[in-house]
Amino acid sequence: MKITQLNLTNFRLLDDITINIEDDITLIVGKNNTGKTSLFEVINLFFDGKNRISFHDFSFNSHDVFKICAEKYLKELLVETEEDKRDIIEKSLINEIPKITLSIKIEYDKIKDSLINISDFISDLDDAKSEAIMLLNMNLKKRLIYFDLFIAGQIRKLT
Repeated sequence: MKITQLNLTNFRLLDDITINIEDDITLIVGKNNTGKTSLFEVINLFFDGKNRISFHDFSFNSHDVFKICAEKYLKELLVETEEDKRDIIEKSLINEIPKITLSIKIEYDKIKDSLINISDFISDLDDAKSEAIMLLNMNLKKRLIYFDLFIAGQIRKLT
């Protein structure tokens, strides 16, 4: 069993990258502040069980999406009074909020490899297939706090 590809989105300088892992050797090289360390930090974040991310871990490009969502939150929730509709708006916004994602593509040999650890990720019924993809998502624990802070700032600007 081997990892053949990593895809990462919305983490620090790594807005959307794909890394193909070669059979013999794969090197991660680049100038300072290009994301080499961030690549390994995000892998640790997903697998160390502590899940410590903050708003500043999101890529700069995702900040525009946060702003758009916050403006929508501001407009819709300030005028909505019914609790059920407010809950629906909040749930749709939570779905729109950017997430840090890590996709790991794994190739395996059905005869040689034990599939017990990846069997949950194998969903293809085609016996000719021998790959699985794990998609891991991470987002802010208290997602709506950012929007509350944005709203407070907007209200101060209006008064």
